[in-house]
Amino acid sequence: MVQGKGSMAQQAVTSQVAPYILLSIAATASLLISALYVWSYRPRLLGAVSAAILFLAGAEWMLASTVGLASTSFAAKVLWDKAQYLGMVVVPTAWLAFTLQYTGRAKKLAPRTLCLLSVVPLITVLLVFTNDAHGLIWSRVVLDTSRPFVELDKTYGAGFWVFISYSYSLVLFAAALLAQMAVRSPRLYRWPAAAILCAMPVPWLLSALEVLDLNPLPTPEPTVLGLAVAGPILAWALPRFWLGNVGPVAREVIIERMGDGVLVLDEEDRVVDLNPVAERLFSCTLAEVIGQPVAKVWPRWPDRLLEATDPTQVGTELVLGTGDLERVYDMRISDLVDWRGHVSSRVAVLRDITERKRAEDEALRRSDELAALNAIAMNVTSTLELEEILRTIQKSVLRILGEKYAPLFALFNEKDQTLDLVLTGLQEQALRAAENLVGLKLDQLTLPVAALNRDMWDALLARKPYVATEGSNLVESSMYRTLIEAVQTAMEAKCMLHLPLWVRGKLVGSMLVFLQRERVSDEEIEVLSAVASQAAIAIENARLFDELTTTLRERNSAQAQLIQTARLSAIGEMISGVAHELNNPLTAVMGYAELLQATDLDAAVKEDLRRISESAMRAHRIVQNLLAFARQKKPQRSLADINELIERTLSLRRHHLEVDNVQVVTDLAENLPWTMADVSQLLQVFLNIINNAHQAMVGADGGGVLAVKSELMDEDTMRLTFADTGPGIPEEILARIFDAFFTTKEVGTGTGLGLSVSHGIVQEHGGRIWAESEPGRGAIFFVELPVTTWAETVPVPTPEDDHQRISAASKRILVIDDEAATVDMIVQLLKESGYQVDGVKSADLAIEKLHHERYDLVVSHIEMPGIDGPTCMEEVKAIDPELAQRMIFITAGVLNPATQAFLQTCGARCIEKPFRVEHLTTAVAEALGLETSARGSPTPSS
Repeated sequence: MVQGKGSMAQQAVTSQVAPYILLSIAATASLLISALYVWSYRPRLLGAVSAAILFLAGAEWMLASTVGLASTSFAAKVLWDKAQYLGMVVVPTAWLAFTLQYTGRAKKLAPRTLCLLSVVPLITVLLVFTNDAHGLIWSRVVLDTSRPFVELDKTYGAGFWVFISYSYSLVLFAAALLAQMAVRSPRLYRWPAAAILCAMPVPWLLSALEVLDLNPLPTPEPTVLGLAVAGPILAWALPRFWLGNVGPVAREVIIERMGDGVLVLDEEDRVVDLNPVAERLFSCTLAEVIGQPVAKVWPRWPDRLLEATDPTQVGTELVLGTGDLERVYDMRISDLVDWRGHVSSRVAVLRDITERKRAEDEALRRSDELAALNAIAMNVTSTLELEEILRTIQKSVLRILGEKYAPLFALFNEKDQTLDLVLTGLQEQALRAAENLVGLKLDQLTLPVAALNRDMWDALLARKPYVATEGSNLVESSMYRTLIEAVQTAMEAKCMLHLPLWVRGKLVGSMLVFLQRERVSDEEIEVLSAVASQAAIAIENARLFDELTTTLRERNSAQAQLIQTARLSAIGEMISGVAHELNNPLTAVMGYAELLQATDLDAAVKEDLRRISESAMRAHRIVQNLLAFARQKKPQRSLADINELIERTLSLRRHHLEVDNVQVVTDLAENLPWTMADVSQLLQVFLNIINNAHQAMVGADGGGVLAVKSELMDEDTMRLTFADTGPGIPEEILARIFDAFFTTKEVGTGTGLGLSVSHGIVQEHGGRIWAESEPGRGAIFFVELPVTTWAETVPVPTPEDDHQRISAASKRILVIDDEAATVDMIVQLLKESGYQVDGVKSADLAIEKLHHERYDLVVSHIEMPGIDGPTCMEEVKAIDPELAQRMIFITAGVLNPATQAFLQTCGARCIEKPFRVEHLTTAVAEALGLETSARGSPTPSS
């Protein structure tokens, strides 16, 4: 039971208690003010909450003690003594929490840690208020009236000493942390830690003396009184010496008055402080953003602010505001480290460098302008390629203006009075978008200068720039206006600058610059005008160079054509002479071979004679092809079966192909129509292609497959395909294979004429020939020919009455030729046909014979030494005009223009050497008005 030491009357409050109550009230007020002051720094000061709780707990402790001191009843005093424990148990824990935060160990104050630290205080409070049941906090309580004021005298129990031990353990642990900080931290942070370490023992030492009943002060709660004295000092010092804070003193004196914006962030990148300049920069107040994550407050804040890891400084530029209010700031971010070297906060200083940036930009712009002008000047002297010059100028303009799209150039066509657009590829995407808008192509765009609006035209003539804002009409014509508006839209242009290009008083073109802003400065117009002047010179030089190059190219081409023409002419003359010399003996060979075949000879001999005749005819065809290449002979066409010609050509080469392991595969269309063609020439084309494929396959792989195909593409065109499995034709050679005299074969194995001749033959037939090839995968030659079914009408002699026909035996023929073998062969041939024939080797002898003898027909060579064919005809006409009309001329090769004109005028028959027997006998019979048999021999009339 609780016993009292005196009567209740002795417990009355005397006048001596009042001073102690006033002192206690003053101490309580001091702690409350300190708590409120520190609490005001809670967003910027991490330990402010812990310190405020510490001071509030002390205030509650002191307030409960004061009320208990003023109480007159024993029960009231006991109740308020218990109430003191509500603040008493909080003070040690709050002190440890504050110390952990102050020394940079705030992360250790996890919720779990706080819960563990709260176990003993909570149990202690529970035991205090249930002490009457167990007496663990105090076992005896009596009133002590020995002092100027009446207080309780308590005998403490085990629970109290556990709580005291726990509390002093927390205090000693906090003291150890502060001591460690004071010893190890840099000098800057050492003395504040040491000062706090020295001030901290005062209340706890007084507490120890009170517990031991050795209270040196005339006050009931010396611990709280000591805390009330140290609290204001600590509250005033904390904001000024906190490691994460830049210091309120410095803030008031320096930061608040700085012309630079200052932003302070804690280690979690939350806003801690802003000075007035920063508040104006970011259009907010400190109260609005304090404690907010910086990324949430300003989403576009540079990433470098959040990711700064450089322990020194990180600098970047920050642009705030828009338009005329835009300002540029140099932002420097500094990390503040605690006494352990850990980043505790960051300070960002924003210095307005707008004017400096403008000066730098102006200097850079001037430098870019000079560099651009220098690049153009260098380009003018280093190249004369127009497209390269324009691209250089475009890049220079982009560098000067910093725009997105390159300018457009148009060259002035003086003849047509138009501005012709020139594309370089830099505007490809935008121009294609414009084409899609209007459905027109810009590559060949020509703008008549007459279509320009009046202001732009006047500026062009005055050689001045012309600025057009968005929506302005550059041209009068609606069609061109739509196109330019589409280009303007595609290039996102809000302003356009047109610069005429003049040089030496001559308009060479114009430059149209598109800007994605609403105005262009006078300085930019000035430098672009200088660029335009350089561009005009460069374009004019390129144009002159192009004209000179074109002139030289045309002259060289003309010279090459003259040389080629002379060369072909020489070749033609040579081939013409060779043809004349070959055709004469070939005529004799073919004639005698056919005459011998008509005799009664062994079959084997006749077969040999047939081969001789065919070989002679083949030699004749070769001569004819050479004449065709030299353009000395017009092809003679007739209806031909192309499939049959292919088969004939393959039959000529089949043996050689089989020997060289070349397999031939044919796919010839059955519905392929006949067409008008020169059989000999097409045979030569097919033979050239087949021979080339044969040689390519044998030379590369020792064999292969040759696939020949014919097909009807449509009713007017047939296609022939020759595909081989050879090595193919390299791309650089493929384009030249049809050039005359071009060959890749070794000297002596090819002339380079085969495909060239074939190309000419196919073209003369109205078709085309080309080749496709992939190296290593063979080559394919294509021949396309038109399907033509017309045929020249060959006049058939009209049969005369029987009384007008007479037998061949009564006809006398005179043969004239300077080749004795030819004369003898023709005489023998015609005699075997039943005619009476005389032969002479010159026109002089023939004319002399005609003066003395009568002949029904004259067969004469047209080109002879002495008197030639035309002159001979004139002499015959003078002797016998009717005989002159029945003359037959023979030619051995190419006729000169005069002779060709003579034959066309006189209408005489002409036979070309070498000829077959039936050709000659048919012509003779027709000239004499006789019927002929199937092989051309005359049929006597009955």
